[in-house]
Amino acid sequence: MFTSVVLHQQEELRITRSERVLVVETLVPHACLSYAPHHGGDTVTSVVANHAVQSSELTLEVDALELLRARQLAHVGRDGVAMMTACALQHAVVAEAREEDALGPVRAVAVATTGLSNLLRVGDAPGALAPVDTINVIAWLSRPLMLGARLEALTIATEGRTLAVHAAGLPSRRSGGHATGTGTDCIALLTPLSVEGASAGSAYAGKHTAVGAVLGRAVHTAVAAGVASWVTRYGDDLRRAMLRHFGEGG
Repeated sequence: MFTSVVLHQQEELRITRSERVLVVETLVPHACLSYAPHHGGDTVTSVVANHAVQSSELTLEVDALELLRARQLAHVGRDGVAMMTACALQHAVVAEAREEDALGPVRAVAVATTGLSNLLRVGDAPGALAPVDTINVIAWLSRPLMLGARLEALTIATEGRTLAVHAAGLPSRRSGGHATGTGTDCIALLTPLSVEGASAGSAYAGKHTAVGAVLGRAVHTAVAAGVASWVTRYGDDLRRAMLRHFGEGG
């Protein structure tokens, strides 16, 4: 049994990690919009988990979804939204942001695990790459949002992640152009349920809103710190490998 470390705790939210899994838990069920492999889509949950796996565990013979379900049962003990990464969870970064608008304070918390060995540029040719390092982000907002606003908020979170990667100027493993993410990134967004249910709440979450501002800032800060940490550890190796692959003009 691995000892859990509390990365963040407040009345509504608790983030813990062990060597095997990072867990975001909310005090009460929240709306969760994600493209996580396990229970992705638009759902209601109080648990989102990010499981650590080794690239060697995900061979062609392995059912990745079944592996993820088994890890969820073994290391979380209850169902919920789940994703996985080959990035070491000890490098997870938590970031917070706060603003106020006419409705009062709005807060965002984001936790990111950032592995960049699977870097690609949007629009690159498809096809598998190994290892399967990835950028996984779990974000929480303090304010209920309507479905359209949650979709907008998910794009803001994606933009924050993409900005952090692109600003680093790292090359895509496929094309050599500046990467915008990895081939297996995943984002989950938690928002409170309003009194009327998941369909009610604020109607907008773009960059002109306090909601969009805090979410984008928290996600960008968390991923940018993760990118910087990864580059410190592995950036020179990546650049040398890409130089050998694409040559001096790559």
